[in-house]
Formats: sequence, C-alpha cells, structure tokens
Amino acid sequence: MSKTEPTADTILSSFLEPVRAWFQETFGQPTPPQAQGWPAIQRGDHTLILAPTGSGKTLAAFLWGIDRLFRELVEEGIESASGEQTDAGGVRLLYISPLKALNNDIQRNLRVPLAGIRRKARELGLDDPRIRVAVRSGDTPQRERRAMVRQPPHILITTPESCYLLLTSPKARDMFRTVRTVIVDEIHTLAGNKRGVHLALSLERLQHLADQPIQRIGLSATIQPLDEVARFLGGNDWQGDGDARSRSYELYWVWTMLSNVWTVEQLCTERRCRGMCLLGGGQPGRSRP
Repeated sequence: MSKTEPTADTILSSFLEPVRAWFQETFGQPTPPQAQGWPAIQRGDHTLILAPTGSGKTLAAFLWGIDRLFRELVEEGIESASGEQTDAGGVRLLYISPLKALNNDIQRNLRVPLAGIRRKARELGLDDPRIRVAVRSGDTPQRERRAMVRQPPHILITTPESCYLLLTSPKARDMFRTVRTVIVDEIHTLAGNKRGVHLALSLERLQHLADQPIQRIGLSATIQPLDEVARFLGGNDWQGDGDARSRSYELYWVWTMLSNVWTVEQLCTERRCRGMCLLGGGQPGRSRP
C-alpha cells in the first residue's frame, strides 16, 4: 500500500508562525532528517535519528522543543499578567552530549534560531519570550552553578557525568521536575560502555523525578547495531502485575542516507524490533515515554 509523503508546508504547519517563518526564511525546505523526524517528535514518540553530519538532525531534535517552549512561556506570561500563579521555574529541555566541546558549540548555535524566532515574533506583532540557555560541565564556574539553581535555564546543555551530579544534588535536582524532552547526542559513543550504563541510570532517575512523561530523542551519524542503540535509548517500563510483569518500550526510528535520499522507519516494542524495513518509510510507532 502506498504512503503519501507529507509536503514541506504540511510538516511546518504544526509550528508557531514565527518559528515557521524563521525556518523558511533561513533554510527554505526541511532536510530529510527533519522531514522524517518532526512528525514523530511532534507526536511525542521516543525518536532515534541516524543521519550524516551537516544534515540538520540537531535542529530536527531542538526546533519542536523550542516551539513548545515559546508556546508555554507566552501562556505563562498571559497568566502572570492576569494575576494567576505560574510555575515558570525549571528545565524544560535537557541536551546531553559526551563531548564538552560540542556542548559549547550547541550553546552558540542555539543563539541563531532563538534570536531569529524572537525577531520574527516582533515583526509579526506577537509576544517574544526569552528562552534561557545554560551549559553545565566540570568547567562551569561556581557562581554560574549557583545562579543556575536560583534561576534554572529553560534549556540545559550538559554531559552524562554532570547530569548525574545534578540529579543527585539535593538542591539542583528539583529543577528537573519540569523536564519534558531529553536529547542524547552522539549516542553511539555511549551505548555499550560504562558511560552509557551511567547515563541509562540517570535517564531512569530523571523520569522518576519528573512530574510528567519525558520524551527521549537520540542523535548520531553512525550507529551499529541500530536495534541495540534503540533499546538503550528507549529504556524499559514494567507492564502488568505479579508473575505476568514484563518490560517493554516503543521507539520510532528515522534512518536517512542523503546520498540516496531514502528512509527506513521501524517500530521497536516489547524488547524486540518488529516490522519490515520499507523503502520510503514504515508504520510509525506510538510512544509511552
């Protein structure tokens, strides 16, 4: 049975007007990782994106989270102006990378879309809330660490080790209760080693601490074997009671090879990969974050 591929306009229509206008003005059309990844990310599915460096997969992971943040902050601003109580504190989007140098690059690169979207919002006569971004690593000065606890960033960029330390800190851990999305970059360097085991524990601890389900997004330019990394990212939840209890997870794959512009999407569920690899796409899975 044929599957109709969504158009660029259809894919971008779910974004806020200033986000959509900035993207179209800056890039024009979504790249394959963005076109294939955004529908799954917007549904809230756990998503693993495999695509070459420079293909736009990092923006694919971030842009919907930025869009969602703008929506929430505008709404909170309206509530605050009307005298209603709002809980604006806390990290909403957590980005984890094993490379400290990459973290600093990500922080600098985020300034472009954030500034561009705010500029578009002002041009359109809309609210332009400021999204706070911070980096936390072993090199972060003490004054910045203290400031981060007093006023948490909306987007936190960190390493697996620093994430662990924050989650086990009596003061700092509370800022993670509002996390809705976690992005794990360069995930192939973590799966199958001690740092990956450490991170897997932190991801489960993060979900236990948060007040809502957390969506997991993994990024890599090279993953092998793909199904093992999918299991590592997706984690497991207990299902059923007593002797019938079992662990299961669901995760949506996006595999993009730009040289041939083709994709393979697979649903992983109940501790095994199911479904055939189909040229041009497969049946997307639903997540249980």
